[in-house]
Amino acid sequence: MKVRSYCDVVVGNYPDAKSFAEELKPILENETITVGHTNVKATIHTVWNYLPDHPEVINFKKFITKEVDKHFNPLGIEGEKANVVQNEFWGNVYTKGDYAQSHHHIPNSISLVYFLKAKWYDSPLVFSDFNEKVEPEEGKYVLFPSHIHHHVPIHKFEHKRITLSSNFVICMPHLSHLYE
Repeated sequence: MKVRSYCDVVVGNYPDAKSFAEELKPILENETITVGHTNVKATIHTVWNYLPDHPEVINFKKFITKEVDKHFNPLGIEGEKANVVQNEFWGNVYTKGDYAQSHHHIPNSISLVYFLKAKWYDSPLVFSDFNEKVEPEEGKYVLFPSHIHHHVPIHKFEHKRITLSSNFVICMPHLSHLYE
């Protein structure tokens, strides 16, 4: 998918989506703690560093970090690559009437939306400035530059729509310690 000519959006499928979903769906479906007060007006918005020691989450983060590195971290002038540092990682559980206001993730470099639980007819991820939509599909991930405004229309169904999100910073190796 290409959003205009100056920024790429990468859409793919996580190869271990089935085992990932088997582990995480029950946890998120029963989550009760929410941080609230964000652009995401979901019933549950987990803490910013969600399940950091869970083996399936660790594997997913490694995979996604490699995808960010592959698609958004070209070789520099001297043939060196910058470091990709993953910042926050959180979950969103949408129930009927929930939505996300248009927002961006600056000062991060790249952002992620992953559809953990969704039906094809659920609310899409919408890139607000371009009105480009990514339809939900379980196991699908979307990587995009963090400066792009995006939102989620109102979820109209009784079942839960669950997404995972994350942010990444691409920085020179001598600055990586600032983001860890």
